[in-house]
Amino acid sequence: MKKSLSLIELIVSTAIISFIFAVIISVFYISNLNWNIEKELIKLQQTSRITLEGMIRELRQGRVSSLTISDDGKTIDFSIPSIGNSIRYTLIDNQIIRQDSNNRVILNNVNSLNFCCDHGNLCDTNCSDTYMLCIHLVTSKQLYGRQLSFSLKEKVRLRNE
Repeated sequence: MKKSLSLIELIVSTAIISFIFAVIISVFYISNLNWNIEKELIKLQQTSRITLEGMIRELRQGRVSSLTISDDGKTIDFSIPSIGNSIRYTLIDNQIIRQDSNNRVILNNVNSLNFCCDHGNLCDTNCSDTYMLCIHLVTSKQLYGRQLSFSLKEKVRLRNE
């Protein structure tokens, strides 16, 4: 006599295989979601660091005597002796704008940007008696219902005078 599967055995085995596939697909989906979130966080960190390094490179060439910081600390004006033009970095509508002879956006997704002159334990917008500048940058991005955020704080020694 030939043995075959009954209808109940077939339904139970199909249900078990379906459950296993559902678990595998959900694990894959969650892993892929986390991968994309981490990839975007790394991209946010890299663009923030690259932008800040470019700003630091230019600020190091600036003169302390030409440096002015707005009262709220969101804008800095300075000039580079070799270029002669005044340069301004400012935060407008969650974007850092570099203004010289033309305006260009150098970073998006910026929550806060703060410039101040380091006077030991005190941070002030008056840079007349110090060569150390502090920059604090916070960027963030909303992705898949999660808030990705990254904060950078750098001290810059101004070289020219």
